[in-house]
Amino acid sequence: MSNFAIIELEDGLMVVPIRANEQAEEVATREGGTLVVDSLYSTYEEACDALAEMEGLEEEDERY
Repeated sequence: MSNFAIIELEDGLMVVPIRANEQAEEVATREGGTLVVDSLYSTYEEACDALAEMEGLEEEDERY
């Protein structure tokens, strides 16, 4: 069973699977990005919801 993390790449944020024997930081580095939050999500849907919320907050910040 995988967990999921949110990483930041040059072109934006992305949800990536984290296998049981992996560290989120290792996966982020391998994908060429950085880990956005230390939290892992137990489902892809949870991670996507969190990502959508983060992107919504970024858009609000850009308006002000």
